[in-house]
Amino acid sequence: MSNNIFINDTVRIKVKFVDIDPNTLEQTEVEPVEVIVTIFNSLDQEIGSHNAQSINASQYYYDFNSTTPSIPYQYIQHTKYILDNSINWGAGKLKANIAYQKNERQEFGNIEIPSEKSLYFDLGTLNYSFQYLLPETNNWKHTIGVNGLKQENKNKGVEALIPEYKSVEMGLFFYTQKHSGKFNFSGGARIDQKGIEFNGLQKNYGDMAGSLGMTYEASNNLIFKFNIARGYRAPNLAELGSNGAHEGTNRYEYGNANLATEKSLQFDAGIEWSNEHISFNGNAFYNNVSNYIFYEKLI
Repeated sequence: MSNNIFINDTVRIKVKFVDIDPNTLEQTEVEPVEVIVTIFNSLDQEIGSHNAQSINASQYYYDFNSTTPSIPYQYIQHTKYILDNSINWGAGKLKANIAYQKNERQEFGNIEIPSEKSLYFDLGTLNYSFQYLLPETNNWKHTIGVNGLKQENKNKGVEALIPEYKSVEMGLFFYTQKHSGKFNFSGGARIDQKGIEFNGLQKNYGDMAGSLGMTYEASNNLIFKFNIARGYRAPNLAELGSNGAHEGTNRYEYGNANLATEKSLQFDAGIEWSNEHISFNGNAFYNNVSNYIFYEKLI
């Protein structure tokens, strides 16, 4: 016998409901009822009969306006405003993107006081990005730009997993491409600065990243690729300043304010061959990471 259920199949199930007193949180089981369910391709359609009356799938399963979630649970509200423009400027083109996001994450975990916000992160983020695409000259394509963000987190709950903080980041970058015969060259460089303030500390990070790559079209069917890149990553606030129980991972996390920037150097090469019937891809890479940041058991 197959256990698979398909669209338009009809199945018979028993459903058990539980009433919860919102004041005492006392649970009372309701006598199980039998429901005949027909599987549809839309959750908004009726799902069968319950004591000869049709019920809607959202009535019991999807509408949290008519139910109270069990503790612990989270309530998340995310608001985003964005302005995205592309403007012809002289012989080139300017791309501008500005956005503001507000993320409010509330966690309710106190069964004795259900309305208490155990955790409440109020995070505001302003992002910006400006790119100028210079006019193509002799098969050269250049792009220059700047992007960054300003971020502030406030804790409004009774507990705190990460401290309140303010962070400012900015980066300048340059990217170029060149096509010459059977060769395609690309390369770029980026300089970043990041400052973060938390627990009375001011941490500053900065570094440079870059890459250089090429492809060679040996024939219509065969392509060789090679690339070398240097990257980095500054530690985030959770890695620097965590000090609290993380219910989602079931562990107590403690940050390290002395972490340094991760740095990497990678080489990779590849080959692609294809015809109208089959294709083959092969890749090899070497990546060396220093100051690698990872979780470590303390006890």
